[in-house]
Amino acid sequence: MESPPQTSPAVCDFCSAVPVVKSFDAALLGVQFTESVLHVFDSRWAACAVCARLIEEDQWDELTDHAIEAWRASAEGTGVRIDADHLQHLRKEMARLHGGFREARAKVVVP
Repeated sequence: MESPPQTSPAVCDFCSAVPVVKSFDAALLGVQFTESVLHVFDSRWAACAVCARLIEEDQWDELTDHAIEAWRASAEGTGVRIDADHLQHLRKEMARLHGGFREARAKVVVP
């Protein structure tokens, strides 16, 4: 008998934590990252307990700080060192992405 394929657990779209406890609906979101890179984000965003709470409480700066800290810890856990200028740039881009999510979320019509 063949066993079912293994699936990875869902991870938080904001900080990559497991487990995901909530999902948020949003309109499709296109974000231009570079002159030639446009990424279209799905209309359903997964969130861990910490990120879900921060979103529900409109704590956007704290959400960005939490996501950046999780990313930095993950990168440094693999031996990559992140300098302050890179972290500052990443924080700016993450805040822009979270702002886009906030706007896309506001566009969802609740029946």
